[in-house]
Amino acid sequence: MNTGCCMCRDAFRGEKCIECQIGYRDFPQCTQCECDVAGSDSQTCDLERDVCACADRTGKCSCKANVEGHNCERCKSDTFGLSVPNPLGCSNCYCYGLTSSCSEAQGLIRMW
Repeated sequence: MNTGCCMCRDAFRGEKCIECQIGYRDFPQCTQCECDVAGSDSQTCDLERDVCACADRTGKCSCKANVEGHNCERCKSDTFGLSVPNPLGCSNCYCYGLTSSCSEAQGLIRMW
């Protein structure tokens, strides 16, 4: 009332609510992006809200270096262990030259 700014619904932002909030795309529909936070470039994410931005028309997410997929949901070949704190998204396999293919062991606790 005093500032002239509108109170936007969740998917919208801006003084007059004429742009999509981070994590949404394609104004005025403002469809939710489906980016995997662990695999998406942290510069495109709001980690407090646990959402990441995506391309406006296609919905493609911006992936970390070792991650692929439309939503940055899987590790590239020769990598494993998709994780939010890993700046590359996934770690390189370390198989002592025997193979370059690996996967994360299930039922274990991750430690650096």
